Amino acid sequence: MYRGTTAIALICASCMLMVNAEPARAGGPPTVDASDEALERAVVDGLEWLVEFQEKDGGWAVARWGGKQGEEATVGVTGLSVLALIEASYEARDGAYKDAILKGLQFLASQQAATGEVGANTGYANGGGYNHGIAGLALVKGYAALKDRRLAGPAAKAAWFSAARYQHADGGWRYSPGSTGDTSVSGWFIKQLAAAEAARLRVDKTWRVRAARFLAGVTEGAPPRFVGGGRGCYQPGREYTATMTASVMGSWMALGVKPTDPRIRGGSKFLFSNMPKSNTWGGWYYYLCYFGTATLSEAGGPTWTLWRARVTRSLCGALGLEAAGATPGGAGAFPVIADGTYGGAAYATAMGVLTFQMCLEHSSETK
Repeated sequence: MYRGTTAIALICASCMLMVNAEPARAGGPPTVDASDEALERAVVDGLEWLVEFQEKDGGWAVARWGGKQGEEATVGVTGLSVLALIEASYEARDGAYKDAILKGLQFLASQQAATGEVGANTGYANGGGYNHGIAGLALVKGYAALKDRRLAGPAAKAAWFSAARYQHADGGWRYSPGSTGDTSVSGWFIKQLAAAEAARLRVDKTWRVRAARFLAGVTEGAPPRFVGGGRGCYQPGREYTATMTASVMGSWMALGVKPTDPRIRGGSKFLFSNMPKSNTWGGWYYYLCYFGTATLSEAGGPTWTLWRARVTRSLCGALGLEAAGATPGGAGAFPVIADGTYGGAAYATAMGVLTFQMCLEHSSETK
């Protein structure tokens, strides 16, 4: 059983079903079951799919499962798949997915250059930062979970490279080392470096100061208080969007900003007005579900309660598209829709599973 489920959650599952199920309409779509039991089934099915279709070399294919980005994105998609498997194993060293996790981490380590960069030679011109940011996070999390000394070197090298060589002078990260930062890529690097510090890996501590400077430039409102702001944008001067707001909020909290801070409160209000829809799956859908859930589950409060109900209904509704042939991977995989068309079924499944895992881990309580 998934580790995040608590006895209280199981007792209240029937109540959550009443809250999270959309009523059926005459001649309309069937009722969406978004109960905790439904989420658990989707998580287990998704994880089993990832294990079954892991390639022999330990990675996960992209084009094979409907991803138009191609195999140059394999490193990043493999990182996401490994992260989903790690989160499912309470004790990853002895968990059901230990072998798949280790194979995936070994694949990522095999893609690491002497500099520490992971996935640099895949030909992913506009996505090298995603490869290294996500793969590095998986290596760090994998090392922390498995306590395998063979992973210490690759994890430490990846984190060191992220802080000492990849970060731009403006404090952000993007597609290649030293390029002007953007919020989308930077969110993964900030997660990676915060996790590296938690795992007691040595990194250049000044990365935090530089990252805060970058975030100040993509956060609405005047520093240092940002009163009346909180929305986030892709790069300074660009449009404020829900997806980038979620990434900015999560990045600030990784740097130690509290949920009561105006940046988090303001961002939460914006996300409240831009929740995932139950029957429309467009744009950067999986990205918004993942980052919004990661951020608001930590922030807590009424917005998280409402977000959790909305995102579980929406994703469970999306799973119903499988019957319409929207899932090249077949049963167990999440549908290849919206941004899933870039990374394919492995990307969609990993992101969907990670989102559900956080929803199960964090109940709807107000923090």
